[in-house]
Amino acid sequence: MSVISHEIIDNWKKQYDGNNPLWAKYPQIGRDKADYIKTLVERDRPILHQICLQDTVPAQGRKPVYLATCGAPLAGKSTTLEQIMAVDSERYGNMAKIDPDRWGMALMANTYQDYLMGAGMIADAENYEQAQERAYDIARPGSNYLTLEMLNEAAERKLDIAHGTTMTSPHINTLLSTIKAQGYEIDLLLCSAEDDMRADAQQYRANVQGYYQSTPEDVKSKGIVFPQRMQTYFVMADNLSIFWREGVTENAIKAATYSNGQKTVHNEKAYENFVNKYEADRYTLAYPEQGEALYLCPFSRIEQAYSARHTNTHTSPGGLFLPSIK
Repeated sequence: MSVISHEIIDNWKKQYDGNNPLWAKYPQIGRDKADYIKTLVERDRPILHQICLQDTVPAQGRKPVYLATCGAPLAGKSTTLEQIMAVDSERYGNMAKIDPDRWGMALMANTYQDYLMGAGMIADAENYEQAQERAYDIARPGSNYLTLEMLNEAAERKLDIAHGTTMTSPHINTLLSTIKAQGYEIDLLLCSAEDDMRADAQQYRANVQGYYQSTPEDVKSKGIVFPQRMQTYFVMADNLSIFWREGVTENAIKAATYSNGQKTVHNEKAYENFVNKYEADRYTLAYPEQGEALYLCPFSRIEQAYSARHTNTHTSPGGLFLPSIK
C-alpha cells in the first residue's frame, strides 16, 4: 500500500504538460521547453536516490521510525530536523531522507543548478530575484514527485524515514494513519515562530543566503493552517517535540517533549512562547475579520488528550472552544 497515492504523484508530473499556465507566467522559457525540463528531472532521479535512499537499510528488531517536521515556512524545520538526526544518531542515524527542498531541489544538479540557475537563465531573467523565483516554481513539481516516489519506496522497504515537510495539508490524517498502519512509530517535530520573524527570515534567506524557497503568500497562509492541525499531530504521533525559533539567525529552541503520555519541559520561555502563539492563532481563527469562525481546542486540552490516550482513559479534546474576547 502506497503512503502517497499515485494520483497525487501524477498530478505533480502533469505540471510539466504543455498546457500548464506556468509556461505563460515565464514566457522566456515557454511551453516548448516542458518536455526538455521533464527530461532533466528524470536525469536527477538517480542522484536523489543515491544520496537519499541508497545506503539506508531496514530497521532491525524494532518498529521503523517515521520522523517528520510540522510547521509553517521559515520556522526552522529543516535545520531542526538535521540537528535532531545528528544528536540522536542511535535512533535517527540511518534514515531515508525525504524533503522536496533540502534533499530534493537543492540536489537537482541537472534541472535546478545547471539549467534553471545556470548563467544563461540568470542572464535571461529581469533580475536575480526573478531567476530564483522562476527556478523554484519550475523545479518544484519535479522535486515533489521525485521525493514522494522515494517516500513510497522507503515505506515499502520499511526504512526509517526523515521527512522534511510543513505537514499542513488537509490530508495529513490520512497520511499519518497510513504510515501508522504500516507499522511505523511516529515522531513529530513541531516548529513555531512569530509571523513577523518568519517574514524577516524569508527576506534574509533570499537576499543574504541567495536561496528562494516560498512566496510571501505561502509563508502567511501555511502559518495560520499549522495551529489547525495541532490536534491531529497529538492524536496521531507516538512522540512529539515542540520547538520555538526566536530570531532570523538563531536556531529553534527545544521547548518540550512528549513521550509515553508524559510531558517534559526543556525551556520554560520557549514553551510559553509556543503555547502563546497557538492561543493567539486560536483567537484569530475564532474572531476573523471576515469569513467563518473556526474554534480550536485550548492547547492544554490537546495535551491532556495525548496523556489520556497513553493511560487508556479515552479522554477526547473534542467539542467547540470559544476563546475569551480580548
